Amino acid sequence: MESHELLREIFEKKTRKEVSADLELSTSMIYKWAQPPRDDAGSGVENPLDRIEALYQSTGDHRLVQWICQRAGGFFILNP
Repeated sequence: MESHELLREIFEKKTRKEVSADLELSTSMIYKWAQPPRDDAGSGVENPLDRIEALYQSTGDHRLVQWICQRAGGFFILNP
C-alpha cells in the first residue's frame, strides 16, 4: 500500500478538516497528502509518511522507527 492510499483510508475515519485543525495546516495541504505523488501523474505533495521513510533510508537509524512505535504505544522488532 502506498502512503497516500493509507492516508486516504485514515481520512475516512477522521476528516481532513479535523486533521488540518489539529495540525494547524491548511485543509488543501491535507487533501494533497492523500493524492498520488506528482511523478505518478498526480497532484499530491510529499506527505509526512514519505518524509519519515526518506529520513530513515538516509540515516539507516532504527531509532526513528522505534520512536514512532513508542509514541503509538508499541515497540519495533527488526524482522530477521
